[in-house]
Amino acid sequence: MAMHFSKQMAVLTNKRLLVIFGLLVVYLAYWWNANFHVPKNLEQREEVIMIYAVSKLSRMITHTENFNGVEVIIIEPFQKDDYGPGMVFYHGGGWVLGTASDNLEFLAVLSEALNMTIISVEYRMAPEHPFPTPLDDCFEATKYFFENSAKYNVDPFRIALAGFSAGGNLAAAMSIRMRDSALPWKNKVQVLLSPCLQAYNFDFPSYYYNELDEILPKFSMIEFWLWYALGHDGHHYVDQFMHSSHYHVIDEKKMHGKLLDWKSLGLPLNKSDVEDFQSKIKQPNIQLPVDVVSKLKATFMNPHFAPLMLKDFSGLAKAFVGTAEHDILRDEALLYAKYLKMNGNAVKAVNYNGAFHGLVFWNEHYNLPKRVAIDVIEFLKVNL
Repeated sequence: MAMHFSKQMAVLTNKRLLVIFGLLVVYLAYWWNANFHVPKNLEQREEVIMIYAVSKLSRMITHTENFNGVEVIIIEPFQKDDYGPGMVFYHGGGWVLGTASDNLEFLAVLSEALNMTIISVEYRMAPEHPFPTPLDDCFEATKYFFENSAKYNVDPFRIALAGFSAGGNLAAAMSIRMRDSALPWKNKVQVLLSPCLQAYNFDFPSYYYNELDEILPKFSMIEFWLWYALGHDGHHYVDQFMHSSHYHVIDEKKMHGKLLDWKSLGLPLNKSDVEDFQSKIKQPNIQLPVDVVSKLKATFMNPHFAPLMLKDFSGLAKAFVGTAEHDILRDEALLYAKYLKMNGNAVKAVNYNGAFHGLVFWNEHYNLPKRVAIDVIEFLKVNL
């Protein structure tokens, strides 16, 4: 009898130990969730981010709302502190493609790591809705978020504007618009990932050497710009823009020539590369209808359309600018980061070596978005 009782006690003790162990695991998981940190070793960091993303996606809190007539997706962390940081995200797709749900995996990681509510904007798109409609939609949704931040437990003075590709363009343009608006709040940070920032010159080295890139070839980017500027009529002029320079048509006094001088970037090009590149720059022989020229002058030089056309870079939000080595948009983004820094703005610019246009295309076998997420998280922890 005593032996039987002893066995029962041993089984009971083991069960209790298992329960205690289980509770300890849950507690540690909860503690790690609340105190998320990124290891210093890059491989460990990428592994942590991947595990983190998978664990969070299964319980990510999302829903849609209408902000001043614009649909948005709201991404909330599992446990939200009162009055924490917030982010408004604008998706990519050349102002023509994509939806607000495109980058939810990437945004979920940022949301949980920073205990941050994120708004992804479903703005109307070209060619049916050319400039300035997409930007106006972004402004209305963003303004609503600032005005109603308390409803979402967000501090209106700790909001970042972010975007990828065309969304990076919108984030940069929105940062300019917020700076110049009469609103009582300004975004504290801008996160620009592979942003397209100018349609003045398609002869940068990054355009030339990555012209046939499978993700974003030069032809597609020009078509996106023209659809955004001219609506359905834009595609009629793509070939002309592909085969000749156009900046003399929209900027007769060459006001922006020096601003877009890629040589000031100090790109790692050898002498033969430079000679080869310069010998193949297209001659300015483009012929466009008078009404199209008038429209392009008013649009292409507008910093809300093309932020690199900005004349005053001072007083803008702190910026994280991420670029990809093999991306046609690399050089204009590097120039933008340069001018932000020259004018007294805090800037962290990261050029991802070996990368292509796809910094936020989440895939468990693709390490680049994990690296980008880590860098953005570390930047926002300090600056937001």
